[in-house]
Amino acid sequence: MRHVVGKSGAGINKLREELGVRVDFGEQAAGKKTATSKVTIKGRKENAEEAQRRIRSLATRMADETTLSLPLPSSLDRGSLIGKQGTYLKRLEEKYDVRINFPRDGRKADDASSSAPSTPSSSEITIRGPSKGAKAAQGELVALIEYEKEHGNTSVFEVPVKALPRILGRGGAQINQIKDDTGVASVDVDQKSQEATTATITLRGTKSAIKKAREAIEAIANEVQDELRLELDIPREYHMTLIGSGGSNIRELIARCGGPSDARASGNTVRFPRQGDERQTVTITAPSAVATKIKEALEAEVASLASRVTWGVVVPNQNHAAVIGKGAQSLRDLQRKHGVKVIMPGWDEYATSAAPENQDELAEADERDIVKVLGPKEAVIAAAADLQAVKGRGGASGASTPAAHSVEVIVPRRLHAQVAQGGRFFRSLPSGTRVSHRGVKPPSSALKSRKPPAPPAANGTPALAGRIDDEVDASNGVGEETGLQFQLVPLLDAADATGEDADETIPWVVESRSQEDAEQVAEEIRRTLAKAQEASHVGWVTVPQGLMPRIVGRGGAGLDRLRATGVDVEVVGKRDANQLTLTGSPSAIDAAYDIIRELNAPRPPRRQRDQDYENDY
Repeated sequence: MRHVVGKSGAGINKLREELGVRVDFGEQAAGKKTATSKVTIKGRKENAEEAQRRIRSLATRMADETTLSLPLPSSLDRGSLIGKQGTYLKRLEEKYDVRINFPRDGRKADDASSSAPSTPSSSEITIRGPSKGAKAAQGELVALIEYEKEHGNTSVFEVPVKALPRILGRGGAQINQIKDDTGVASVDVDQKSQEATTATITLRGTKSAIKKAREAIEAIANEVQDELRLELDIPREYHMTLIGSGGSNIRELIARCGGPSDARASGNTVRFPRQGDERQTVTITAPSAVATKIKEALEAEVASLASRVTWGVVVPNQNHAAVIGKGAQSLRDLQRKHGVKVIMPGWDEYATSAAPENQDELAEADERDIVKVLGPKEAVIAAAADLQAVKGRGGASGASTPAAHSVEVIVPRRLHAQVAQGGRFFRSLPSGTRVSHRGVKPPSSALKSRKPPAPPAANGTPALAGRIDDEVDASNGVGEETGLQFQLVPLLDAADATGEDADETIPWVVESRSQEDAEQVAEEIRRTLAKAQEASHVGWVTVPQGLMPRIVGRGGAGLDRLRATGVDVEVVGKRDANQLTLTGSPSAIDAAYDIIRELNAPRPPRRQRDQDYENDY
């Protein structure tokens, strides 16, 4: 009846309080065990009957009560079976209406009643409750113990504290990767104090998972122990080239030296100064053998960069695919053969790389056909020869097949640049038409006029000479009305016109698929030549800030208006340009300059312009 009475009479007191009845139990003789006891219940009839029902139900249930036990292996962590704060144990007890006792530290398991069955040993788990529930709970515990036998293995070892950042990784990324790769259940890191030189790592899981995880962690620790930190001063101008697009170049170099190939690890291996940092020190952190190789490779790359040049090679656009090859294999083979770097037009680094040293030779070429080759001069010239020999789909090599129709025009050597219009003439040729020079090397197509003296300074240096009919402020050489600076100078000296090269000529051979196209281009050359022969002077015009866009006009319409006066117009510089050259006869230059002065004249307010428009219309 102890379960009916309850601890300290709690069960009987509950009946008395809830039902208002009195419950008396018959006394038993000392030491006498009986199967039944007489219970007397007094109270209102319906309450007494309810109390009788509850007592009989409890007695029936207690009659089915059993106590089971199962061994607890000493190697197992009790916490893994009980759960955090006993959550798993409580779930089992509530699910099956049983009481489960775990042994504690070699002491006997506690029990609520002195009349309980014999206390289990310190190596046994006891389960008490209805037979069906007790057996079910026992089954779950047996399965859990078997699982923990397999997965509850532990390994405890130490690693150097300085290796922890590498083992853990940023935000725990590295240790989480190790867990995922090895399948280890948990990894606990314990650094006992800030002064400690070692940290304790505890692994839990299957034996095979623990073995793999420990090997991975100890490998990182050994790398750190053998790690070498080197610093290398590299000029900042080489940093972007060494890094490459998206870090591709430096990752390849690191992998080639035995280092990691993934972006995150390689970024920790070689660190360049951040953008805006004026320092040029590059830091290498890697195992000593790898760090030494990386340093030597970087030094070799820097030496190569210091001696390398940029060379332009004319390769027809239709041959570019053949140069690159399937999967860029042909391009890689050519680069390895000559030890150079090839940059194709349209690539991201094409615009940021240096201009070719042989730029004067490329003035007549279409920019879309110019391939850049970077490396030692001898190597790039050899690579250029191979590039020009590559044949495209149509069977054409770097030297185009002569067209069916041709017309020849003889151009004085001294006028070549004026007729070429700074290379613009060649870039404007119609499709299927080209101009060659029968193997004669022409001079540069760049327009090279004598640059006027620099603008005057405040210390009284001579002012820029203006045009005769300009009103000029003697203090600064700037027109009072226009704010423009202008100088007209002869295009050629007497020595230029009568020197050794004065009578030399360059053949311009127009080759085209049709005779009509060839004749039209040849006629344009003749017209341009005639205009160049008349061009005796060059006018240098420096315009105020913000005026250049108005002069150029939308789509170059403003420049076309200036050229209609009979001058050749060039904008000096590409960024923040504020200077023009006008090449032609003095009268044509005057006409073009008048247009510029017109464009620079103060504009009336918008409201006034609108009013003038209404008055006109």
